[in-house]
Amino acid sequence: MEIHDLPVLAEVEDLEALDFVFDAHVRDRDVLITRYRGTIVRPMEGGQYQLIGWQKSIYHFGGLNRDVPIGVVMTTDRDGVIQGFRFDGRCEGSQGKNCDFSILHDRISEKLIGKTVPDIERIYITAGDVQCLHVFEILCSIASFYGLLKSRGLDEGQEQELATIIPTESGLICRDRHELLGGFNETEMLLTHREPHRLNERNLCSYVNCDVHVRRHNEGNVTESLYAENFEGVYAQLNRLFSKCLRQEKRYFGLFGKVRYSMYPSLAGLFLLTFSHEGMEGSVDRALKIEKILHFIQAGEGRTPCLGFDGDLGIAKKILFAGNN
Repeated sequence: MEIHDLPVLAEVEDLEALDFVFDAHVRDRDVLITRYRGTIVRPMEGGQYQLIGWQKSIYHFGGLNRDVPIGVVMTTDRDGVIQGFRFDGRCEGSQGKNCDFSILHDRISEKLIGKTVPDIERIYITAGDVQCLHVFEILCSIASFYGLLKSRGLDEGQEQELATIIPTESGLICRDRHELLGGFNETEMLLTHREPHRLNERNLCSYVNCDVHVRRHNEGNVTESLYAENFEGVYAQLNRLFSKCLRQEKRYFGLFGKVRYSMYPSLAGLFLLTFSHEGMEGSVDRALKIEKILHFIQAGEGRTPCLGFDGDLGIAKKILFAGNN
């Protein structure tokens, strides 16, 4: 199934199966990065509730296709106490088959079963607490969206979002559409380099001088200028840009407080990956270099990318053998 736009969730026969996520593909190699995410809260028989969260990234690094789909299903009682937690069996992380979701499942279930949904954001404050950035983002989205529903006196609802990044000769185009409780917010960003960006010895963007023309369907157009002379500065400039986008979205949807069910915080890292990809040449070799950059952005320098990473013994086996908490 080609995913060019958000699916109509009301037409999906079996939401829990998550086929609409795992069967979604993008064959157009001009689209370097696609990310599809969302959250569903719905009542079930017997007074239980089902909470479904997902994130799927589709990369075409070096012309090669790479899918990173993750789906989570929780069950709660009517008071929001978590009774069940599972990953879809088709999940793959950034490390591909090296990601061991059984380890993640056991560790997360141990901490969450018997706790309430709002407890999720108190238990998992940072991605390091989960030791998987993708799962951290999904869990926080579920908890945050659940909180929105409760604040509005709603027992069910859904939100989903699709973002694409297409490199151009002078920069990139990013399109994002977010549907939330029957409304939607649509943004297009056209980034144009005033002069070529530069990469450092680690192939991270270390210099950027560009304009970003932001077109919002509901507020007209604005232009943001980004300038930085080192990697930390580039990252800070991108975070500033997407913080403004998130504030705009919150105003439009009438949201208050911390909002975790949004793509904007993640787009800074995806723009960095695009800068690195477009600053290098090659196919397989370039794809492998981008994988290293992806791990760095997710985990930091010299750290194992994920709790479930199963490479050279890996954290997962060390925990099992040592009984580490």
